[in-house]
Amino acid sequence: DLLLEQLSRMIAYDGANVMLIEGKKAKIARLRGYEELGKQKSANLLNYEYDTTTTENIKKIITSGQVEIIPDISNYAQWQTNDATQYYHSWIGAPVMIDGRVEALFSLEKVERNFFTPDHAKLLSIFSSQASLAIKNARQCTAEAKRIKELDALRTTLTGISSQLNMNNFL
Repeated sequence: DLLLEQLSRMIAYDGANVMLIEGKKAKIARLRGYEELGKQKSANLLNYEYDTTTTENIKKIITSGQVEIIPDISNYAQWQTNDATQYYHSWIGAPVMIDGRVEALFSLEKVERNFFTPDHAKLLSIFSSQASLAIKNARQCTAEAKRIKELDALRTTLTGISSQLNMNNFL
């Protein structure tokens, strides 16, 4: 949510989402700006899953590791329709790569046709790279916090064991 909020300060969009890549599926995990569709249609977007091997724009991003722009989705024969398709026309997507693997995608949509430019692509690419680093750092912090908790539990156990003076209790 925070990433999409911050992204709106850099690139104007009418609707945006973050898709998580899980195996051969891309699933919308977070979204912003789709309120005009209504609560039901907006909520339905969270149920969408795309096959990364057959959804052409997503496949291109995963394969190339580069930002992809579609100036007018109504002229893009391979576009996969959803509840937002009739409202938005211009699209841009970028990979979030962690350790050389695409783990997520940013997907931005605009009502105007031909809105997104190569300058938007550069900004989104930079933002995506920074998001990758932030996610990787957050994962490392979480892993370290877990490790510290485990070591603390082990220390407590060892302290309890070593404080036993009676050999039978100790054993």
